[in-house]
Amino acid sequence: MEPQYRHATKRLRPFARSAGVRARGCSRLLQRVVTDFAADLPFAKAMDKLVEHYGIVLGESTIRHITLHHAQAIHRVSGGAAQGLPEAVAPAQTFIVQTDGTMVPTVRSGSGPGDRRKGKSVQWQEARVSLAHARALVHESS
Repeated sequence: MEPQYRHATKRLRPFARSAGVRARGCSRLLQRVVTDFAADLPFAKAMDKLVEHYGIVLGESTIRHITLHHAQAIHRVSGGAAQGLPEAVAPAQTFIVQTDGTMVPTVRSGSGPGDRRKGKSVQWQEARVSLAHARALVHESS
């Protein structure tokens, strides 16, 4: 129970004021924790981490809202420019590409008449994921 007081038509909540929180809001410290988790993990996993480490339950949409709000603030402060990234890619520019693969099980069902559950076979196929980005030009001084 939180003590609440009335002054004319306003309700005063001393604890909420001293803690720096409001209804459906988060303190600055909680926002910092949320953005720290959500910067490294998907929002749903950040929600799980928040419960695991602090015992606080926040919705995934609240975590997303807080994180995007702080990201917009950082974007405004930095002048809206991405730091260290080229504006456009020149045609003769060098790219760094990395490819990784893994084997994935696939199921092929039998083609005969009758029960199709009995004629299934498992086969393995390779799945590949690639990432490419423009190489940053570094000037070395001699």
